[in-house]
Amino acid sequence: MAQKPVANALTLELEPVVADNLARYLETANEWYAHDFVPFDQGENFAFLGGKDWDASQVTLPSDVVDALEVLLVTKDNLAGYHRELVEHFILENKWGRWLGRWTAEENLHAIAIREYLVVTRNFDPAANEDVRVAHVMRGYRGDNFTQIETLVFMALYERAHAVYVRNLEAKVTEPILKGLLGRIAADEERHEEFFHNLVAHCMEHHRESTIAAI
Repeated sequence: MAQKPVANALTLELEPVVADNLARYLETANEWYAHDFVPFDQGENFAFLGGKDWDASQVTLPSDVVDALEVLLVTKDNLAGYHRELVEHFILENKWGRWLGRWTAEENLHAIAIREYLVVTRNFDPAANEDVRVAHVMRGYRGDNFTQIETLVFMALYERAHAVYVRNLEAKVTEPILKGLLGRIAADEERHEEFFHNLVAHCMEHHRESTIAAI
């Protein structure tokens, strides 16, 4: 039988901080859906269903934008690894579980929306991308050498880096639907950063030396 992570002192100490931030996060949420940012009227079947397979002549976005989107997408594709590490470092019950579930759902939404947009508009090779996705996920991600505080610091910096990356990409894109999608993703990343930042701020106040060392 699988063993569930057991809450230690720091996990329990942070529970009310997670609860307060989760309440704020949900109250200020601006919900959106992947299908609203996919121009399905541009789509057509691939050869397997009697249509045409992808070829490079169908790409309409600049190559550097496509490259940046594929890099962003592959980071989202290893979501299961990040989710596992967060659960193993903390717990999947109570407000911790609600937050980790919400964060996971939103990160998965980003991957769904980006991939659907690129497939429907034929701005990348879907077969090649799937091969990359499988290889990347099979390599996996492990962060079990991180302490709990190091994990929180990593997540705050990780989300900040993604927010800046997506905002910069949004500024470069001129296609309005994709631009709107990237704006939504960037806003989510900024909210994720704020959540993890607030947990780190608590650690800085109550576990200063360990938090400084982690940073």
